[in-house]
Amino acid sequence: MFSLRKFAFLLTSIVVVLTAGAVFAAFTSFSGVISSGAQTDIYSTYHQAGTSVIADLTCDDPATLDPVLSLYNNDGTLIAYNDDGGIKKCNAFRSSRIVYTFSVSGTYSWHVDGFGSSTGPYTLRIQDGVAGFVPSDDRINPHAFAPVAVYCRAAGTVDVWNIDSAGHGTPLLSVAAADQAAGASAGAVSLSTLADGRLQVSAPMLDGKGYLFIFNGCPATASETYTVENGNVVLFETRVHN
Repeated sequence: MFSLRKFAFLLTSIVVVLTAGAVFAAFTSFSGVISSGAQTDIYSTYHQAGTSVIADLTCDDPATLDPVLSLYNNDGTLIAYNDDGGIKKCNAFRSSRIVYTFSVSGTYSWHVDGFGSSTGPYTLRIQDGVAGFVPSDDRINPHAFAPVAVYCRAAGTVDVWNIDSAGHGTPLLSVAAADQAAGASAGAVSLSTLADGRLQVSAPMLDGKGYLFIFNGCPATASETYTVENGNVVLFETRVHN
């Protein structure tokens, strides 16, 4: 059940994107507040057998909650748990992330808690895909709406993957550090070097919108994500990578 002591809302969105029939995975988002150390908020979602999921539990205020995320099946058995496996800093620690592939169709429960007595607001974002592709933990642009996945590989190589109409990742670009100044492209997706030396990955979205991911090379320590709507570039997120 939902806690009576929190404000929460559910946002479910299925977005169809990109050219050549590509799609984004479906995602569900919950928000709430852990107001005491004894509180656990519980959310239920349905998943088909064979589908994979990546769930990120992040603090909305990095100075407060140290989030802990657990996943239970419909028998009440704990099947996945994570503390500090995410990317975002939360209360001097890290956010929580669970990557899981379901073998049985059914309703599953996500338990949101704060480590120890930590409290504060949070967001739980659950991205559903299909078996065979879930963005891995080394993806440097972990956005459920992104039409591409960007990875930093050995010796500064940048890999860019498309997400196809079945939800599978398909390699598009693999650009070695020595070749990045010249840029590279595959169809409408491109990697380019900006005047300040940072790298930019751009990809089209539906209805004339675009996706821009700008980062300071590999290994990435900082990035900016933008959407382009009717010619207007809108900042979505600024991220520090540690």
